[in-house]
Amino acid sequence: APPSSQPGQFAPPLPNQFPQLMGSTPPITNQPKVTPDTIPSVVEVLAMEKERWVSNEYLTGSRTPPPGTLIPCPIKDTGNASPRFIRSSLYTLPTSADIIKESKLITGLIIQPLANDPDNAKLPLVDNGASGPIRCKRCKAYMNPFNSFTGGGANFVCIFCGISNEVPNTYFQYCDASGQRMDAADRSELSKGSYEQTVTKDYMRHQREGDPPAIVLVLDISVRSYNVGLEGFISSHIADLLERLPRDEDTEECPLEIGLVVYDTQAYYFNLSTPLPLIYVITDSADPYLPEPAGSLVPVSQAMTSIKGVLDRFPVLFPQRRNGGCLGVGVRAGLSMLNEMRRVGKLLVFQAEIPELSGPGQLKRRTDNFFKPQSSFYDKLSADCQRAGVSVDLFLLPSAYTDVFTLGQLCHATGGQLHYHYNFSASKPASYSRLLTDLQDSLSTPLGFDAVMRVRTSPGISADQYQGAVRLSGSEVQLAGVDANKTVAVVLRYDDKLKEGSLVYVQVALLYTNLRGERRLRLHNLALCTSSHYEDVSVAN
Repeated sequence: APPSSQPGQFAPPLPNQFPQLMGSTPPITNQPKVTPDTIPSVVEVLAMEKERWVSNEYLTGSRTPPPGTLIPCPIKDTGNASPRFIRSSLYTLPTSADIIKESKLITGLIIQPLANDPDNAKLPLVDNGASGPIRCKRCKAYMNPFNSFTGGGANFVCIFCGISNEVPNTYFQYCDASGQRMDAADRSELSKGSYEQTVTKDYMRHQREGDPPAIVLVLDISVRSYNVGLEGFISSHIADLLERLPRDEDTEECPLEIGLVVYDTQAYYFNLSTPLPLIYVITDSADPYLPEPAGSLVPVSQAMTSIKGVLDRFPVLFPQRRNGGCLGVGVRAGLSMLNEMRRVGKLLVFQAEIPELSGPGQLKRRTDNFFKPQSSFYDKLSADCQRAGVSVDLFLLPSAYTDVFTLGQLCHATGGQLHYHYNFSASKPASYSRLLTDLQDSLSTPLGFDAVMRVRTSPGISADQYQGAVRLSGSEVQLAGVDANKTVAVVLRYDDKLKEGSLVYVQVALLYTNLRGERRLRLHNLALCTSSHYEDVSVAN
């Protein structure tokens, strides 16, 4: 029997159940015209949706479109990815691009690969040992619930390119009479729409295996920074801020390491591992380097006291301040530290005013062309950060024009955030509390590092355009940092006409480094129905 139309009573779209999802709807004739009276009220629709889902569970394998994003509803993964991770603009796709053009609909995906689950459900982890993930030898798609097995389980047919692949001996399992593997229900990659996968050393990029990511504080020590009380503010709250860093789910400890860089026209590094931290003055502003990497990154527990000690000694270490800070020097110094230590991570950069000082990244105050970068320096610097797996969170604390458009390139291309605190002063309770809140949010949000994402689709459609704080490299999306709030929009293009009643498949693969420095693969798989009838398409919109 076909799946029920009631919420919470659907079956997952396993391969042997595909015919149930492929039924076509007879054409509807004499449809009434759309008038203002027939357009539903948004308020009424939301109220009806909430009432419908208040006591029901949404099963992702059902043919029914998911609840709206504003509708609280428990979601159970029964073979399709949760709409919290990947949401389609249409859950019944038109069979041809002509319908899209005539209806003015958009075919696309909203992808939030590390989205939080309100129910705190942890994605299942698949570990295939030394052999690593099972992939198609042609298109490199990963194992998913929609692949079919042949030869009694000796081969699997890739749903994305149709080629038959030999199943490794270590992964072999017999199939039952219906063609399903006998262990399908016990394997997350064969029964769940979303899962995580351990990977081999071949998937490592920048960091050494097992080395945790790092967070580096990069502070401007100019006259304005001192006058507004930034150093005292950080010193007062450093212990509380580091205490808010995300923790490992198994050990309840924060494995991240912390470093400190300060700058004006030159960079200053600190060895935080000694009782009295050592300071290294780097006069080469064009190419700052770390002369002695050991001790520049320390565990969180040690950083709480050592960084506070350094900040409290700033009046002695830096008795004379300069007007302005050379932002390019500070970011390069922080990036150089992580590169020397072969770590991925994040820079928390504080800049008190526009970087007008002569040096890397110097900017001028301008009176026009505000929405065009006045220099390519920061775009190139962000590309260097992205290639090294380093994201940048920039905190601007100016009292005058700062050229946010140019400086914002540092954050946009690295998956970071830009925080603008105009006329900040630690003596003003409102601005004090707003900066503290932004810092707490920046440090407490779980983050994936050095990420690469790829969207694969079955024949007939393809990923055409990407929108978001990303940098494209061929068909791959590069994300130096990705957190639970990071979203990428993808526009789908029709390459050919789709078969009536067939299914369209999408796989989103995100390769990233977690808090423990482990390389992980997160996979989201989605199957969408097709139809040549407007009524089916509009209902699923």
